[in-house]
Amino acid sequence: MAERVGISEWRRLYRTLTAERPVAYDPYHPGADAVKAAAKRFESESGYTLPRSYKAFAQVFGPGELGGYYRICIPGDEKCGCDLATEHAMVRETRGPPDSYEQGELLSRLLYFATTIGGEFVGWDPHDVTDSTGPEYRVYYITRTPNAKAVAGSFSEFVSEICLKNRLHEIFGWQNNNEPDWPPQEFLPYAASGADSGGGRAEPCVAADPALKAGRGS
Repeated sequence: MAERVGISEWRRLYRTLTAERPVAYDPYHPGADAVKAAAKRFESESGYTLPRSYKAFAQVFGPGELGGYYRICIPGDEKCGCDLATEHAMVRETRGPPDSYEQGELLSRLLYFATTIGGEFVGWDPHDVTDSTGPEYRVYYITRTPNAKAVAGSFSEFVSEICLKNRLHEIFGWQNNNEPDWPPQEFLPYAASGADSGGGRAEPCVAADPALKAGRGS
């Protein structure tokens, strides 16, 4: 996938990864306008500038599981526990002690934007700009140790080369115990389990049945 990816490219990928969606399944998404407003608010409050490719991604992909393992948070999610600002703050507060001073310096400045089913985190290093026009930042994968290693030079590269390819064992030197067809080439969106339950509280999201691979074809 090209490094500079916009709305139309993400829509094409979404349709590919959710091609088997039953017509009856309606995945949750807060809406592009809500995502754009939340992204702008996050940038203003945090001082970070979010990658352009990520902001376009978030307008297309809602909360869900990518490649059977990754949960990429988006600005403005109020139902599925996948809000960028909330997740970033939570990881900052709960991550374990680093292996070294250098790792501690890195972990303290990362902007965390994704988690995995295995309990790892993924973040950008705002100090390591790989494309100033995007901007784009180097992406780090943080193990439970925690130990951080660079895995991609941009958000779109992280999606195409890490989420949708079996490469982590090469980067970390792990034994490859995955099946030959891993990872699954799919995005499994979450669906809100119910409407607002009153008092402004929304019902939690539920993962779609694997047999109901959902999609946003718009």
